[in-house]
Amino acid sequence: METTHTEENIVEIPIPAQGFSENQLAVRTAGFWGGPKILYNGEVAAKGEERGTFVATNTNGTQSVLRIRPSLFGFDPIPKVEIDGQEYTLAPPLQWFVIIWAIAPILMIPIGGALGSLFGLIAAAVNLRIFRTEMSTIVKYLVSAFVSISAIVAFLIAAILLSTVLQ
Repeated sequence: METTHTEENIVEIPIPAQGFSENQLAVRTAGFWGGPKILYNGEVAAKGEERGTFVATNTNGTQSVLRIRPSLFGFDPIPKVEIDGQEYTLAPPLQWFVIIWAIAPILMIPIGGALGSLFGLIAAAVNLRIFRTEMSTIVKYLVSAFVSISAIVAFLIAAILLSTVLQ
């Protein structure tokens, strides 16, 4: 199972599913504008009848229903995949202390209201993406700290500008 990196930090992860040959199924992680996709033989799998499902033909020649299941309320860029009712985990879950560190910017929500929520949630989502990269651990923490501090600074600048404009 080899992970493929494409532009925009989108990753293609093979799905080790029973009933499908190697490299036949993969998940393309979410990009900036779109959600994750299931790939079947290198192409986006056909949409299923139900919302959020895909279909693919397994090695027996029958149609399998595939569904993307979000991890960590959709903030983890690597989802889980369900194939015919069986769930496949594509990456180990992030450790609890990594999650706490990554989502720390959401503390801006009670302090900054709607504007704090915007900056805090964006920073938390970016931080979680950072922890799914192949950077060294110390670099991940340094980059995510920079993102969190930048979100606070951007929030303060936006709040000052907004209050100045509204006066």
